[in-house]
Amino acid sequence: MPTARGPRIHQTYPPDRVLQCGFLAIEQALDSIFKALANSDSRALVQHWNENLKKHALEIDIIVQTRAEATISDQLDGHIEFRGEESSLRELPRGAELAVLLDMVDGTDLLERNFGNWCSAMVFFDVKHARVLEALIGTPNREIYHTRRNSKKAFVREPSSNGRESTIREIRLQPKRIKLRDASLCFYGQKAGSLFRLITNEKFTQRLKEISEESDRLKRSRRKPKLRIYNLAGNPMMMSLIEGKVDAIVEISGQYCHDVVPGFVIALKAGAYLINLDDGSEIDLDLLGNMLAQPSFKFRYVLACNRNLCRELVDLLAPPQISKSRVKDI
Repeated sequence: MPTARGPRIHQTYPPDRVLQCGFLAIEQALDSIFKALANSDSRALVQHWNENLKKHALEIDIIVQTRAEATISDQLDGHIEFRGEESSLRELPRGAELAVLLDMVDGTDLLERNFGNWCSAMVFFDVKHARVLEALIGTPNREIYHTRRNSKKAFVREPSSNGRESTIREIRLQPKRIKLRDASLCFYGQKAGSLFRLITNEKFTQRLKEISEESDRLKRSRRKPKLRIYNLAGNPMMMSLIEGKVDAIVEISGQYCHDVVPGFVIALKAGAYLINLDDGSEIDLDLLGNMLAQPSFKFRYVLACNRNLCRELVDLLAPPQISKSRVKDI
């Protein structure tokens, strides 16, 4: 019997078929990116003025998005609404069934410098029921993190090697009873404004001062604080969080849905905790779907490996009325 969750979209766009299509599009994107990196004279890694976007953009960004759209259209039937990083603020038409949100070069400034903290990301979205179907993130080591619509778990497809087929394994965040004094904390701090907002937060900087002073007092002790702060964040660091390499990610300036939803969906299914800094509420998969239906919505958030660390960071970073009234309810 048909269910309220949209049986037709499952028939028209079966989960396995959609997932394989996503794998192919991301593989092609990574191939194109690495080809451009290998060609030092490639114009694809030069900033060009893009008249449609009204901004400077890397040519590779347009190349890989165009190719991804063509691949998905070729592999899947029906009318598909595509949204790229720069076009995702447009409302999705009410009559649409499937939308694909693409950010095939997430971290272009890092890619320009041949740093590794970039990725290719996409979300397949059931427009009618405001539900994420599949989310995928491909990293420079060719691992593809992903979800499956009928599973509460997260997975990673490891690259093939020595003629062997790719393998898929479940990935689950291992709980850590860790507090900020010993955590690895990530945030977007490359731009002056983002860094300024964090370092001018009095409550947060006071806590950093306390941890620094404690570290000086315990300099010779193994009990001294282990806090580390990295000014990289976004989807790639969310994958590092569920792998246990970092412990928390904060964003206090705000990011649009299409910038963060792929990582959010995978991280939540892997067991991470996510809180909205603007109202202190916990963000779940249903809320993410509703927010994707409102593309201009921005997230200010804390994503962490445990609930207590999430609570501690919200208390430090949220507006006073939020940290006092809502954080205890999390």
